[in-house]
Amino acid sequence: MRRDPDEVVAALIPALDNLRKNWLSQVLERCSGTHPIVHKAFTRETDLGIAEDDLPSTFPFNRFDGEAAAALILNWQLQVAIKFSGQHGYFAEDELGAFVGSLMKHGSDNSLWLRTFGSFFSSEPLKPEHASIHLAQYLLGSTEQTEQVQALGEELLGFLYILTLATQAAVAQSFGDDEEAARCTAAIGGLTKPPSHQAEPPSRRPKPPSPTSASELRSRATTALVVSLLALFVCPFLGPVAVFLGVRNREAMKAANLPAGKATAAIAIGVFITLVFLFYIVAYSLGAIR
Repeated sequence: MRRDPDEVVAALIPALDNLRKNWLSQVLERCSGTHPIVHKAFTRETDLGIAEDDLPSTFPFNRFDGEAAAALILNWQLQVAIKFSGQHGYFAEDELGAFVGSLMKHGSDNSLWLRTFGSFFSSEPLKPEHASIHLAQYLLGSTEQTEQVQALGEELLGFLYILTLATQAAVAQSFGDDEEAARCTAAIGGLTKPPSHQAEPPSRRPKPPSPTSASELRSRATTALVVSLLALFVCPFLGPVAVFLGVRNREAMKAANLPAGKATAAIAIGVFITLVFLFYIVAYSLGAIR
């Protein structure tokens, strides 16, 4: 039985917030004895002081402060949540817009979520090794990716595996899939130590890949472009959906050695609409627009 997106998101957002806060607390507790942790608060006021032009290309924000470090982890949780939901058929592809739109609506009054949405829809998907290494930089107060940072980043990658499983359990629970939630929770309990070699567990319901024809890929690219135009002229909530569909289609087109112009255009339009929409929400919340 499918659940209303608003109902799912209302349960999912606080669950993700609690998971992230508890995970960061455990990371600090476990790593403080073996690494010289400098920063333990995740606020905008704690800034590494790296100029925007000198930020790593894999860092999806324009300022390296504590809130951005926490937003890295939320960014990863969102990726896991959307991918896991799709893999397990919790919503159909045409329902993705309602799900993402509900996430934006419920998270619009929180600066961390707003900042995360800005990076999530305007940059390439965050890789777990990048999230862990940048979090290590922040915790150690390092402006460079030193050997100490690399060592802590490798350890954090293992902890990120546990957060991934916990996030999947929270998603399954929010959609009412108690059986899958129990499987993910049991997988966490079965770990004797965080495995450092990967951050994303294999799918628990593997599906054999099906070949996608060139005509189908072109059709999907057209769909992504149409969604982006609908976002531009009708419903800005569809902006993130256009980005999501465009990125996924562009990767498939490149893998098939096909031109990805429509997918790239969908991404560009979707990113523009999403950023304008987020700016409007922020301005409205600050009283600049009434």
